[in-house]
Amino acid sequence: MGAYHWWGKQGKTAEVMKHVKVSVTNKTTVTLDSGVNIADKDSVWVYDAADSNLNKEVTVESVSKNVITVTSTEATEVEVFYLVKVQDVYNINIKATNFPESICCIR
Repeated sequence: MGAYHWWGKQGKTAEVMKHVKVSVTNKTTVTLDSGVNIADKDSVWVYDAADSNLNKEVTVESVSKNVITVTSTEATEVEVFYLVKVQDVYNINIKATNFPESICCIR
């Protein structure tokens, strides 16, 4: 078995990606839960939920907290990926030179 190393550092914040599947209203509006606060349109990615491979990206025009305005789309549901800041985090980095077969070679 190879060498495993871990180390970490404590920080104040980190960005974490979240994912939800939601409906589109009026062909241009996507509304997330009221507690969500997206920083800007560069922190969110929207895809047509009918495409299981997520190849059909829907263009984000603007963001206001939990409301995303997209270019007019025929999609009735979308997959939304967005970044949020998490407070008081501890980052752990793992370095491995190789992994056991049960991990690296799943069949």
